[in-house]
Amino acid sequence: MRDLVASDLETLTRIWGDPAVMADMSSEVRTAQECAALLDQARRDAQERPRRSYRMVAVRRRDDVVIGTTAVDLERHRSAFSHSTSLLPEYQLTGAAVEGFALVCELVFESLNRHRLTLTCTVDNTAVERIALAAGATLVGTIPEYACKNGNWRDDKLFSLVDHQWRDSRLLKLVERQRRARGQRPPLALAGT
Repeated sequence: MRDLVASDLETLTRIWGDPAVMADMSSEVRTAQECAALLDQARRDAQERPRRSYRMVAVRRRDDVVIGTTAVDLERHRSAFSHSTSLLPEYQLTGAAVEGFALVCELVFESLNRHRLTLTCTVDNTAVERIALAAGATLVGTIPEYACKNGNWRDDKLFSLVDHQWRDSRLLKLVERQRRARGQRPPLALAGT
C-alpha cells in the first residue's frame, strides 16, 4: 500500500465510478471531478502533522499498478477506523482483499501503534465479514440505518479488532506463511507513515 499520487486519478475514477465496485460502499458512484477532489484532499491530508487520515491505494508488488483503495482515520483512545476499501473487479477473488486487510492491520497496529481498529460493512457483505472474523475481530452488532444510498437507508455490521486479537489471529498466521513461501519479509513500516 502507498499514498495516492496524481497519476492514480484514472484508476481511481475507474474504481470509484464503477457501480459494481461501489455497490457495498457507503458512498455513491463518483464522477471524475469528485474523484479528482478526493485525490486532492487525500494528498493534503498526507501532508498534515500530526496526520489523522490515510487514504491509500493497494498496488501489485511487481509493478506498482493500482488494484484498489482503502482509508484509515485515526480516532481518540489510540483507535482507528478502516473504511472505503474497494478492489477492481478482476482482483476481488484473488486473495488481494485478505492481504490488503492484513496490510491495513499492520499499518494500524505496527506502524501507527494503535490499540483498536473498527470497521463496518453492509449486513449482506459476507466476504468482508469473513475476513474481519479471520483477523480476530469481534462483531459488535448491527448499526440500523447507518448510511443512506440511492435514497434508501441500509444497515451495517460493526466490527472491533484489538491489537492482541490481531497478533493471535489465523489471518496473520496465513499471511505470514504466504510471505515466507514467496521469500518475503513482512513490512516493518508502510508507505505514508
